[in-house]
Amino acid sequence: MASAQCRLTENFRFTEGASIHELAEALLAGQVTLPAAGDRIKTIAPKALTDALLRSAFSDYFSALAKCASVQDLLKAFESVRLLAPRYQGPLGVHDLNAKIEQLMQKLGLLKRLRGAHYHG
Repeated sequence: MASAQCRLTENFRFTEGASIHELAEALLAGQVTLPAAGDRIKTIAPKALTDALLRSAFSDYFSALAKCASVQDLLKAFESVRLLAPRYQGPLGVHDLNAKIEQLMQKLGLLKRLRGAHYHG
């Protein structure tokens, strides 16, 4: 079975040198202090993660969606915001954050779920 194992060494989630990449690397290395990134990195208490805060953070992306912007403009707006989840499940975990953003997008009329768990496109 050892010959069937693969070790992944590249992370394609973040751009090398981006603030979110530096933060993720610091956390993985066990550093408790945040890397110096000016005001580009903001920490959020779980109770402070409101629809208003998410709407503000993703305003460029939501505007681009509403205007049916080009794919390039949509990707640029989407890439301008990154959320680093402290865990996969639980408060502020990946599933929780995705659900909050999905619900907000549905409230704003930017996302319509068809049948099942997938979206059009």
